[in-house]
Amino acid sequence: MLRADVTIEPLEVRMLIENHYSIRVTRLEKVRAAYRVETDQGVYAFKNARKMKDLDFIAHVVEHVKKRGFTRLPAPIPTKGGQWLVIHRDQPYYMEEWLQNVEEVSPRQHDWLRSAACALAQYHACFKRYRHHRCPSRRQEHGLWPKYLMAQWRWLSNVRTGWATPVDGMKHLSFLEYRLQLAWQSWKRAEEWRRSGNGPVSVLCHGSLHHENILTDEKKQVWLIDYERMAWDDRVRDLAQLMQYHFPRHGWPEQEMSRFLDGYHKEYPLRPSEYVALCSRLAAPPKFFRMARKVWSSSGRYTSIQRRWDDTVRTEKRKDPYLTYLYHRG
Repeated sequence: MLRADVTIEPLEVRMLIENHYSIRVTRLEKVRAAYRVETDQGVYAFKNARKMKDLDFIAHVVEHVKKRGFTRLPAPIPTKGGQWLVIHRDQPYYMEEWLQNVEEVSPRQHDWLRSAACALAQYHACFKRYRHHRCPSRRQEHGLWPKYLMAQWRWLSNVRTGWATPVDGMKHLSFLEYRLQLAWQSWKRAEEWRRSGNGPVSVLCHGSLHHENILTDEKKQVWLIDYERMAWDDRVRDLAQLMQYHFPRHGWPEQEMSRFLDGYHKEYPLRPSEYVALCSRLAAPPKFFRMARKVWSSSGRYTSIQRRWDDTVRTEKRKDPYLTYLYHRG
């Protein structure tokens, strides 16, 4: 995995900032992978940009979103020469606003979900008339979902024909096939709506909606940070990702999931096709199928993997009633 940690010494960080930005550093503090930088002009974050080499595009998107009314996201800071990146020892770095008086949402609580749904809907609404061809090609991911599903079908077919070594997890093979069939059928239904002009809405998805990237301020408003995985795709991708991050640990509570989607819907209404498309995304989450492949490739050698797999399948099955609800709501 490509890491984006700032590993240079504080003295070098200070030198880079004062050489490339028209500010004077008064204090530095390492916070996770970045530096918190107090200056005579405010507080900023100094970060490694290995994952954000198209920072000029990200800066354009942040400006676009803020102009359209969603301001709760940090903006990158240009150098005094108008550049976005600072190169030092072949490593790219950048500065952005440091958010004051905010904290990460708690994965153990549900109280932030409705606010997060509204914030995500407001963020997505900023792309209603956005020309998606402005996105770099590497961020154009619309249409990759059916290719992903086909890849899982091919893998399952290989398992069925004996290409993979059978393990105890074979007892869950029918469940995997059922989920893939549901995901594929749901995607096809959504595509039928798309051909008639009522398909899922495409936006520039955030792409990384885990708890560390969702913050709340003193007014309980939600802020969204870290945009290195932005991609043009159906907006239900973001909804599915946030739900998949949060709800498994709570046993997929139907009331809370419905409250989350209703909060989004009231801010930026979902089309019937999008409930079906969401069903497809939730039926075959990539993390679940990555784990399935790991189980089969382990050939039964690791009992700890088998136990985790059994627990994961039990958790996934709790989602089934809600998948049925989404499928028939479309």
